[in-house]
Amino acid sequence: MINDIQNPLEFSAFLTSLKPSVISSTLLLMEMLKDDKKEIDIDEEDSRNIVALLMYDSLISKSIKYSILHDFDFTKEGKAILINNDREKVKKNIEFMLEYLYYRIEAPLDLASC
Repeated sequence: MINDIQNPLEFSAFLTSLKPSVISSTLLLMEMLKDDKKEIDIDEEDSRNIVALLMYDSLISKSIKYSILHDFDFTKEGKAILINNDREKVKKNIEFMLEYLYYRIEAPLDLASC
């Protein structure tokens, strides 16, 4: 389904549907950084939010030349593990992902197609 989204307005609508979960999961990861934790357990609800974050990540990683998987590992056992020790850089990467989400929702048409 993700690869079938060709229309910029459809893409924007899809991102809008992911937005609450992406925000929730990034807040969880930012809290992890703030609390200076290297690993956290993810409950069932947070797990669904992380899946949405990973979906979003797969959609944009080529465009922004960054993936959340450069900084975190998410295990099948329900753990988020920080793998990048530069916490400030990780924080900036997460903030950029959120800013890009807002940009793609607010400005769905790519400049190249104008």
